[in-house]
Amino acid sequence: MSLAVALGVSASFQGAIALDPRNAEAHHQYGFLLLMVGANGAGLDELKRALELEPERAISLATSAFERRLTRRDDEALTLLDSALVLEPGDAAAADRLRPNDYRVEAEAALAAAEFRSGEMPTEPS
Repeated sequence: MSLAVALGVSASFQGAIALDPRNAEAHHQYGFLLLMVGANGAGLDELKRALELEPERAISLATSAFERRLTRRDDEALTLLDSALVLEPGDAAAADRLRPNDYRVEAEAALAAAEFRSGEMPTEPS
């Protein structure tokens, strides 16, 4: 994803959130985008907001766990994934990520983020 595309997508999410600040899906998707471009703090803030709006949002728990795995905080990741699976027992992606030392998804995301960094996204939504 190019910087121009990421900035355009970011602006679209910011616009959607401004129109409907209680839209958990918009916060979740924006948070995921921010994580993918390396703005982890801002991304986690958006995921937390999605969970504040919908506390039983398994996908937001699983995505938060993804960030924990990227930063090698495996105990936190496993706790979040376990909570996601309690809420959505059939979540194959969350179950797959529970496997120890399986960082292929995380490695792909890190490579995509590194490729993107021809410029930096802001760490805080504007």
